[in-house]
Amino acid sequence: MLMTYFADRVENENSLDDFLMPDGYTKFDYQADAVIEGYQKMLKYDGFFLADVVGLGKTVIATMIAKKFLLENGKENTKILVVYPPAVEMNWKKTFRDFGIDKYTNFVSNGSLSKVLDPDNVDYWNPEDFDLILVDEAHKFRTHTTSGFEELQS
Repeated sequence: MLMTYFADRVENENSLDDFLMPDGYTKFDYQADAVIEGYQKMLKYDGFFLADVVGLGKTVIATMIAKKFLLENGKENTKILVVYPPAVEMNWKKTFRDFGIDKYTNFVSNGSLSKVLDPDNVDYWNPEDFDLILVDEAHKFRTHTTSGFEELQS
């Protein structure tokens, strides 16, 4: 019975062994477990929520998932969008830069999604071209009647 529910975790337990962490970062087992499980859920359900208490490295976990996706999808084929609250902009950009995936990524604050949708804005790729979208503080987009929700859907 346990193998029915947990076989995918056991079989993929070591799939991050070759995942190199940048200088200044430590690979914690709980983060590696979250990356493996989150990545599997993302593929199975076309998305998932990553929730944990403050300070346990959700940004690092999300970045590792993005890097895993980038490597498996192919660097030449992958475009990532990160949507974040303005207060954590530098943290997202630094973490993606440290992991070497910032050049495959557009960053936008959660109040500025209209910039991504503006066809005249050359700072962003075409919205249809994004392969992966990470949304920090996703609960701010939970109400389907808000403009932010509609922009994120678009």
